[in-house]
Amino acid sequence: MSAPVLYLASGSPRRSEILTQFGVPFRVIPNRLETERLRRDISLPAAVRGLALQKALASTPSEPGYVLGVDTIVVLDDEVLGKPADRDAAIVMLSRLAGRVHRVITGIGIVDTHNGSRFSRSDTAWVRMKAWDNYQIQDYIDGHYVLDKAGAYGIQHENGPVESIQGSRYTVMGLPIHRLLPIIKRCGILAPHL
Repeated sequence: MSAPVLYLASGSPRRSEILTQFGVPFRVIPNRLETERLRRDISLPAAVRGLALQKALASTPSEPGYVLGVDTIVVLDDEVLGKPADRDAAIVMLSRLAGRVHRVITGIGIVDTHNGSRFSRSDTAWVRMKAWDNYQIQDYIDGHYVLDKAGAYGIQHENGPVESIQGSRYTVMGLPIHRLLPIIKRCGILAPHL
């Protein structure tokens, strides 16, 4: 009997890097969710878990297995900051975040295509940003592609705007691996000793 397959319904290179770093076998499939809507009538962690599950449910693999959907949001003063639409929006976002602490919430949702079972988890980290001025923010944006990142920054960027993190660095990168590993171990995707 072949080992179960984990399908990552995300084109994020950072998420692929994290799974590879931890030795998790996976295949990438397209995220087929056309419209992302974050529910406002439930807690933000629950809403992010729900959106991750929606992504997993909308993405159909070529053969049976476990589909992993992931979603990350940046929250400042209870306002969700998404991905910036353009350079100017990125400057505004980073100016608002500069010198302050915000939350990053990442949710994971896994669907077993064999029987429809669903698993979801979320994790929150608190990020303190450097008190950058407008010149430093523009210089950063000009040197890095940030339009695909919630909050307009990447934690993996050397000399980036993050001063410190309370919580998991992987949560901020977009995949809380410590929440994912116990689930996929139970699914038989990893060897029990990992």
